[in-house]
Amino acid sequence: MEIQTPFDALAETYEQQFVHLRIGQMQRQLVWNYLLPLVNKRPLRILELNCGTGEDAARLASMGHSVIATDASSKMIAQCTIKMGDRQENLQFVRSSFEEIKSNFTGHQFDLIFSNFAGINCIDKNEILQLQNDAWDLLSEDGHIFLVALSKACIWEFLFYTMQGNLSTATRRWKNPARFETESGAMDIFYYGPSVMKKLFHGFDLSKLAPVGFFVPPSYLENHIPSGAKWLNKLFDWDQSLQHWSILSNFADHYCMELKKRNRT
Repeated sequence: MEIQTPFDALAETYEQQFVHLRIGQMQRQLVWNYLLPLVNKRPLRILELNCGTGEDAARLASMGHSVIATDASSKMIAQCTIKMGDRQENLQFVRSSFEEIKSNFTGHQFDLIFSNFAGINCIDKNEILQLQNDAWDLLSEDGHIFLVALSKACIWEFLFYTMQGNLSTATRRWKNPARFETESGAMDIFYYGPSVMKKLFHGFDLSKLAPVGFFVPPSYLENHIPSGAKWLNKLFDWDQSLQHWSILSNFADHYCMELKKRNRT
């Protein structure tokens, strides 16, 4: 029986609604600015969680890494297959939720587990604790987790919706959980600050923390920005200068966190 998820409804339009938007491309490039030092050293065995339509998986595979890209939505995985076909032997797409990775990949060992753009916000604290245990078991001795999460307090979101008079949406990240609805169903979204996320991944040491989208706005504001707006490029440049301003991770749209596996004693 095919498992249905709320993200099934987004699968066919995800690329148009996020991947190919200027803001989506800018935020993804900000993530890659922080990811590249980790993946440029040697070929890695990578497990990607919540891969969406496979944009990051394809790039990682093109760099020579061996990539298994997973998503809980079978329709997202179908889009990946349509998009990539059989072009890369070192890239495999598998339908798998967070809680299934341990059982689905027993016997595998990865150098990197990668989760981009808020997949981690779709599970609660108990599920994150289970994920960190499973990830620890699946990672090699010097393995890393690299995740990108929605922040607890996005300044752009607060100001935009406050000016619209929509205080409920302006403050939704302060609530846990917030409800997310699609044509395929509804789910809870959980917002975690970096300090909470770090504690949840207690088997790992923090290697890097950086804001993603402090100056660049959330992607849902794309339609409010003129197509030729050069100031958006300036915001992107400012965002790229924030790699040492980890404190701003609390107020950006997203933040990225690199965690290194700690030896158990």
